[in-house]
Amino acid sequence: MEEEQQQQLLADKQSCSPSAAKRFFSVFAALGSNQLLRSALSHLGLFSTLVAYTALGGLVFRALERPGEVTRVAEAQNYLWDQRLSFISSVANFNSSSGLNFPDFLRLRLSAYEESICGAVQQGVLHVPRRAPDIQSASEVASWGYLHSIFFASTVLTTIGYGNVAPVTFWGRAFCVAFALVGIPLTLTVIADLGRIIASSLTSLGDTLREHLPCVAHLLQATDDGSKQGSLGIFLKSVSFFAAIVLLLVYIAAGAALFTVWEDWTFFEGFYFCFITLTTIGFGDLVPKEPDYMLLCTLYILVGLAMTSTIIELVRRQYAQSWKRMKELSARLQSLSGPITDALKRIDLSRASSTIDLTMLHELRDLKKTLTLTQLETKLRFPTSKKNEWQKEMEAAMQEIVQLTAPPKRTVVIYETSV
Repeated sequence: MEEEQQQQLLADKQSCSPSAAKRFFSVFAALGSNQLLRSALSHLGLFSTLVAYTALGGLVFRALERPGEVTRVAEAQNYLWDQRLSFISSVANFNSSSGLNFPDFLRLRLSAYEESICGAVQQGVLHVPRRAPDIQSASEVASWGYLHSIFFASTVLTTIGYGNVAPVTFWGRAFCVAFALVGIPLTLTVIADLGRIIASSLTSLGDTLREHLPCVAHLLQATDDGSKQGSLGIFLKSVSFFAAIVLLLVYIAAGAALFTVWEDWTFFEGFYFCFITLTTIGFGDLVPKEPDYMLLCTLYILVGLAMTSTIIELVRRQYAQSWKRMKELSARLQSLSGPITDALKRIDLSRASSTIDLTMLHELRDLKKTLTLTQLETKLRFPTSKKNEWQKEMEAAMQEIVQLTAPPKRTVVIYETSV
């Protein structure tokens, strides 16, 4: 027995020997030097941090809000139950000694019962109890369950805020402020990271198509080379832009199809909910109620927000490029307005004096060259076209303008003789 223990101790020492530790650290260092693995672990760690933070926040919200909600719901259920029994008893024991006929009496009692129902609904009672209520029945209808609380925490972090559930206690609201101050920047960071992953995936897909499909490579080259394939490049850029929009609509439609299975919604209601959610409008008129799918719904919303932010950024860049081109064209036309006005004045003076100013003709020629360059710039969709071609055209035109010689002068000499 002692020999076996000694052998076991010897084996443990050998397993913890410096050579084994060295091998372990060498493997760990090799894994750490892998750039792809480090990047994947970075993305996974960021996403896991958000998941853990959301789950922790949901549990804290539940701990702060659920006890008070259960008490309020139980009191509202008891009050509603008493009003129900009182209504039934008064109707069953009606007599005409009160001076009211039965229809008027029934109208008064029914109005009082309806007011009690409205008060119970404001306290969170969504169903009329069919039996004497207790704490257990109040706990069943309480909205601060585990999954509901986590889903509420996710709506806070994503700034959607449906408004169907909200903290009402002092500590619940105070924690909501602190939770949002820390969690919203973290969520925006994760959404931006997911957006970069989606954009990188689309770029990799384009490179793969360019490499394996010659026809697609030709079209992508036409998109990048606006000077040689001007109209085709512009068309393909528009197609790429609208393809991103179609991708978002397909994602929303897929979510709508899932919600028609998970919830008692039509396809249009599911599509409407997904659009309102992914654009962070969050009216709250449609909210998922099935707790079994809350976590999947949260994941769908997070990925959808990343896609939406990416596509909105593409739209912003498209508008920014168009606005930049408009400003450049406007500035060029502004620079031409002064010389054009002077040339027109000279034409008017020349017409009045029946003489021709040769320098004015050269200025008109210069203006024509400048307008031609502006039209060329618009045709090539500067600055998306090749800048080298534009520079060559500009330098050639300016060189031609600089090398213009002065207009030839003709001198007529009139002299008289004595003949």
